Amino acid sequence: MRKEKNLRLAKITTSSLKPQNVYKIKITDVLIGFESNKFPTQRDSENHFKKLMKETFHKLMKNRGMFWYEMSNKRLAYFFTPANLTSLKTKFEYPYRSKNKFKTKNLIGKHKSLGQWHYAVSVKPIFSPILGFSLKSHITFTSDGFNVWKNDKNEIDTDKIHSQRRAKGKRMFNEEWRDLFLAFLSALKKDDKIEIALSSNFVLEMPVVPQVYWADFGYFDPKDKTRQGLLSMYEFEEKNTENDD
Repeated sequence: MRKEKNLRLAKITTSSLKPQNVYKIKITDVLIGFESNKFPTQRDSENHFKKLMKETFHKLMKNRGMFWYEMSNKRLAYFFTPANLTSLKTKFEYPYRSKNKFKTKNLIGKHKSLGQWHYAVSVKPIFSPILGFSLKSHITFTSDGFNVWKNDKNEIDTDKIHSQRRAKGKRMFNEEWRDLFLAFLSALKKDDKIEIALSSNFVLEMPVVPQVYWADFGYFDPKDKTRQGLLSMYEFEEKNTENDD
């Protein structure tokens, strides 16, 4: 005989938690500075605001379908996958290009026989010289276009990633990093905008082009191996750059 189980629906009770204290601080006061000998101090307010900015950026990346992983400094690095790129060749515009044409750049590519490389960015909220996000460039690697390399302990294989990052990045110079960065921002756009709704009546919009400055002097990337060889003495510093605040 088939036995039927008697299911009892538990009565769901709802309750609300009220904060013990509420503090209201203007953003202008956080940026300009204020004096306080009790909580929240200037430093408390800055830290909380930066945390909110990081959460906002994370939600923006999550809404865009980005993948991410945690680096050695606990900062998150975000990267595109084949699932959230309409094309592996991303079209973007460089504002100071002499030819009035778009450029294209791959944000994902095959790396030897080991898997795929991905251009990635990490974020740091800044208050000076402007209020905004400082994005830092990275190269990471996946086995299938989605999952970052892991070791036998199922931990992110930072040593292998660092080794292959040097192999991939040692011939990448200013122009290439710049173009990857601009292509990344261009790929984030939807309807020519990068934005996220923070409330029912406020939408935060992020510029599609970063702050760009023009100088009357320049730099030529090394083309021959003699000049490139001079850079090898600085390779040992590369692993430590992820720990920068």
